[in-house]
Amino acid sequence: MHELAILQSIVGVVLQHAEEAGAARVLAVDLEVGELRDLDEECMQRYFDFVSEGTVAADATLRVRRSKALFTCRSCGAASPVDLHAGDGAACSVCSATELELTAGNELRIESIDVI
Repeated sequence: MHELAILQSIVGVVLQHAEEAGAARVLAVDLEVGELRDLDEECMQRYFDFVSEGTVAADATLRVRRSKALFTCRSCGAASPVDLHAGDGAACSVCSATELELTAGNELRIESIDVI
């Protein structure tokens, strides 16, 4: 249910930018969502529709692009994606060290807003 609060914020930002642009209607919103975000795309669209009802963003389509988790090795500095679903633990693909720092994969940002 945390999607509702997130989508309320997103709709607020979308409406603010639509108003600043003098838009009559929002057609689509492009989002980047990191793979570590526990957000279901279907629920996101449903909550977006609910929150945007009666606004210029009503009936807009959410287009979600998932970004991979990226870790930087604290030992050698290499940056690489890690398959978190492999079940064998996360390790650097260069030096096999296990001290990794998350540098991408938790994003949630509006990339663009299509308006008319």
